Amino acid sequence: GRLDGVRLLIELKENDMPVPEETAADPKTGRDLVSQYDGVITEMIVRSGVPKVTTGSEVAKGDILVEGRIPIYAEDGTVREYRPVVSDADIRMEHTGTFEVYLPADYIQKKYTGREKTYYFLHFGDREWSPKVKSGYLQYDSIRDTCPVKVLEYLHIPCTLCRTTYREFQKTEYSYTAQEAKAVLQKKILDFLESLDEKGVQIISKDVKIETKCAGWTAHGELILREAAGVLTDS
Repeated sequence: GRLDGVRLLIELKENDMPVPEETAADPKTGRDLVSQYDGVITEMIVRSGVPKVTTGSEVAKGDILVEGRIPIYAEDGTVREYRPVVSDADIRMEHTGTFEVYLPADYIQKKYTGREKTYYFLHFGDREWSPKVKSGYLQYDSIRDTCPVKVLEYLHIPCTLCRTTYREFQKTEYSYTAQEAKAVLQKKILDFLESLDEKGVQIISKDVKIETKCAGWTAHGELILREAAGVLTDS
C-alpha cells in the first residue's frame, strides 16, 4: 500500500510465488533390515525403523534386525496403526566364515618350442593390408606390435606399420611338488584375506590348514569375521 494525500491506497495481488510440488508420500510398504549371517551383534546405530535386537544379541540368518514399521499408539496405550518406513542403520556383527580351495596335483603349462614366424602389414585409415598367411602351427599364440609411420603422421595421414609374431608351443603336463603346492595355496589364502580386507571385513581370527586330498591338495578352515550386516527386505 501507499499514501496519496490523505488517502491510503491498498493494492491486492494474487500470490505469484511458485507452488511447491507435492513430495512423495511415505512408503506404502515398510522395509526391514534382515541378518544374512548367524552371529553376534557388536555395533548398532539405528537412524530409521524399530530396532529388534541390541549390541550383544545372538541372531540367526533371516532374523529381523530393524523393523520397517513404527507403531502409532492410541490414547489408551494400544497400537492404533503402523507407519511403514525404510529401515536405515549401521550394524556390524561377528560371525564364522569358511574357506576352502582345492589344487589338483597335475597342471598344464605352455612349453614354447622356439619356432616363430613374423609377418608385417600396413593399417591405413580404416583399411588393412595384411598377407593371407597361416601360422602353420598346431598350437600357438600371437603377439602384435604397432608403430605409426612418422612421415605420414606429420601430414595427418593415419598409417601404422604392424608386426604379428606367431609362437609355437606344446601343452605339457607337470606335477606340483609338496613345496610348490604349499606356495600356491598360501598365495590363494593371502589373496582371499586381502579381498576381505578390501571389503571392510575385519578378521578376528583364522585357522586354515593345508592337507593332501584326492590326488591333490586342499586349503580349508574357519575364520571369525566382523563386518557390516543387514539387507533390506519388504516388511
